[in-house]
Amino acid sequence: MSIIVENPSITIGQKSVINAFGYNIITDITPNDSVISVLKNGNVFIITVEPTTSTLYYINGKDSFNNPINLAGTVYVNVSSIDEITIDYNNTAILTAYGSNTYLWYPDKYLDTNSGDFVICTPLENITYTILGEDIFGVQTTTNLNVIVNTFIEFNPSNPKIFDGNLLNISVSYNNPYFIGNRDLINYSWTSNLFNGLPEKCTYSKNNDTITLHPYQSVSYKVNVYYQNNIISSDTINIDVIEKPSNIIDIDIIPDKLKEAVFQRNKKELISLLLKYKNLSKKIIDFYYTTLQTAYRMEFTVKRGIPFKIQWLTIYQIKNKSNEMILSFTQQWRFFQYVNNTINNSNFKYLLNTVNEIYLEKPEKILIVPLGTTT
Repeated sequence: MSIIVENPSITIGQKSVINAFGYNIITDITPNDSVISVLKNGNVFIITVEPTTSTLYYINGKDSFNNPINLAGTVYVNVSSIDEITIDYNNTAILTAYGSNTYLWYPDKYLDTNSGDFVICTPLENITYTILGEDIFGVQTTTNLNVIVNTFIEFNPSNPKIFDGNLLNISVSYNNPYFIGNRDLINYSWTSNLFNGLPEKCTYSKNNDTITLHPYQSVSYKVNVYYQNNIISSDTINIDVIEKPSNIIDIDIIPDKLKEAVFQRNKKELISLLLKYKNLSKKIIDFYYTTLQTAYRMEFTVKRGIPFKIQWLTIYQIKNKSNEMILSFTQQWRFFQYVNNTINNSNFKYLLNTVNEIYLEKPEKILIVPLGTTT
């Protein structure tokens, strides 16, 4: 005589099967309000139940000798809730949990209380709540409920991913179809998670305005939507900044005034320009033989160094409307490797070789001047 519960741990809506062995007859099952069926198969009674909370079932009956049998089996019900709910920004919804005797909600952010089978939620951002339930037997289980906030804010691009330092244009719009008001009076404020003190043109923007950023590391911005000095929505955009590969640097770093001659491999024109801009030739030589070679040597020793500001006006600066182009220490030694890799048709290698050819064949035509001189 025994009781075996096949699936003793369930959630609401699931069924559990209790097998009662040794009974000739079952006279009573307590409680019986969640008993779905009782079937006899040989010497086994198959009892199907669907409890809404953890329940201890008492199964009373008699064996074949008319002796009383009183056994029990427990079915545990785990805490549960809906998996996900969507709420409009700053609106209220009731979140409900089931299956346990007591409940604890965490975090308690945006909730009116952190205990009970239901709580009132007024969220301002997407959030995941963990619900800890404890049944009448002291058994604890957990479940998660995701709250998705519909902010009606749209970013373009929605998931920006760019190379470090490149120009990024982001537009934002508030597209709540239920909004009643003058959309021309909507304003946005941008706050970085890394730093404060953004320029005013990057802090505030009007409806359908586009802001321009030059991020050098991954960053997120919280954007608040204002109407008549009141926040009507808020959202966050994450900017994924990846390190610029050497083949891109090999284009960006070329002096703007030499780009056509370099890209077209017009050596005659390039030599003429390098002789015209003698100080630029000196800067190119110094950058390669001092900055890049030093970074490459240091990578195998201390493995760290400082960023370097390129000393001429680059294609990158023109393209991104930037005042400077900076290479990180890692980019410096990797770019040195790239330039010296024979399989790469490097633009900078072509430029450097042309400078070297002039210097080696006609050294008197390269005028050495201080690096601070404007070219």
